[in-house]
Amino acid sequence: MRSAPSTTGCWSSTVLAALPPSQRACVVLRHYADLSLEQTADILGIGVGGVKSQTSRGLTRLRELLDQNERSAS
Repeated sequence: MRSAPSTTGCWSSTVLAALPPSQRACVVLRHYADLSLEQTADILGIGVGGVKSQTSRGLTRLRELLDQNERSAS
């Protein structure tokens, strides 16, 4: 049984859209699609080091956006 859509899903889509395309692609493929570094690199046509770098930068930016959202909600 599927649960009703939550506002978290909408918020995560909005936040992901704020990332540059390369960071968004790496974060989505690595953490939403659960692909390996190598699989992600193959799909995007970049090296494993590029995947690591872009994923790290994307996750850092997502944390910053989450922190900003939590502070503004307080």
